[in-house]
Amino acid sequence: MKVTMLGTGTTINKRAGASLHVQTDRSIIFDIGPRSAWNMELAGIERNAADAIFISHGHADHYSDILLFFFDAVTSGRDESLDIYCPPGLGKPLGAIKSFPIIDKAEFTSSIREITNKKITLGSTDITAKEVVHDPAIHSNAYRIEHEGKSIVYSGDSIKCKELIEISKGADLVIFEAAHVKPHPKHMTPQEAGEAAQEAGAKKLVLTHLYPDSDEADIVSMAKKKFSGDIIKAEDLMEIEI
Repeated sequence: MKVTMLGTGTTINKRAGASLHVQTDRSIIFDIGPRSAWNMELAGIERNAADAIFISHGHADHYSDILLFFFDAVTSGRDESLDIYCPPGLGKPLGAIKSFPIIDKAEFTSSIREITNKKITLGSTDITAKEVVHDPAIHSNAYRIEHEGKSIVYSGDSIKCKELIEISKGADLVIFEAAHVKPHPKHMTPQEAGEAAQEAGAKKLVLTHLYPDSDEADIVSMAKKKFSGDIIKAEDLMEIEI
């Protein structure tokens, strides 16, 4: 599997908003935050070849570029169907995007499916959604991707919680948010991300979704205090193969 980090920040720094692309026998996008659609172009990822988009939760820094993605799909003549998966409660606002001018003229079919605590199979790739703890006002999913005996887990936004550790058990690669260096009620610190990865028995940890305070700190050293495996600080357009 090949992972391309399309967005490793948020809306208030030079990094693109949360997004990553996973290539298996399918082309799959996880989250599609601001400026990530442009980074697909820079990374050489063909947008119209994407089979599915999985959104972790309904905060704009994780899905705002889906409007541009749809607009580009229509104006560039996409003809393949597109499946979008999201947590409960997000389907209605995503569906409203399909009524925007020009987007409403799409000639390709698209579906929006709300899922959580469920496995989806695309070709020979399994994607498991599990609800994690982030913002009590909305549902938030972490996703586990499995293909040819390898596994990747993407936390989306989450605190360190038993649900995140459960879905991450034995993963070859975990891509965890490390939004802030100080404890936060809705996000993990680098130390907490390291703890979660260690408790899950993951092999490698990537730290992403960096706000300015975590971006400017030595977050790898912080996480190393809690995690014994390899640790990478994510950068936009970084590629990782497992």
